[in-house]
Amino acid sequence: MKKRTLWIVIAAVLLMTVGAATTLAWLVASSNTLENTFTVGNVDITLTESTGNKYIISPGVVIEKDPTVTVKKGSEACWVFVKLTDSETSGSLYTYDIADGWNALDGVGGVYYRKVGYATDNISLGVLKNDSVTVPDTVTEQQLDAIKNNPQITVFAYAVQAEGLADAESAWQCLNS
Repeated sequence: MKKRTLWIVIAAVLLMTVGAATTLAWLVASSNTLENTFTVGNVDITLTESTGNKYIISPGVVIEKDPTVTVKKGSEACWVFVKLTDSETSGSLYTYDIADGWNALDGVGGVYYRKVGYATDNISLGVLKNDSVTVPDTVTEQQLDAIKNNPQITVFAYAVQAEGLADAESAWQCLNS
């Protein structure tokens, strides 16, 4: 009888334990899933000119010349630079001014910059004011005859992301390191 009573007590304790466990309610919470996607940004530019690349120098003439930097749609905010180099034979045969919006980079001759925001569409940036080069009327026939090599203007464009680069000087350093 003692064995039977012991089994009844054990069974009762097990039933009470199972019953108590099923009536406990734990406070539980969970969050939604948060996915972080990282994409690679880009900076994309082109340098074009619709006026060709061969010109005739004549005293007192304004020559149409339209180098244009285009920051392509989808490009991140960037620092855009242009570098203009005149050949040694250029001398005082022609003059030009840089288009509005460009700033001379301190300490670096012939380099100009501007900061451009994210390009939601193509952004065209003319390089020369009035898209032209002027040959002064003071240029003489003797000066033109003395030219052994044809004078040239070389235009080169660069761009680097603006994010993380506080100013044009640090952006230029990135391009030249």
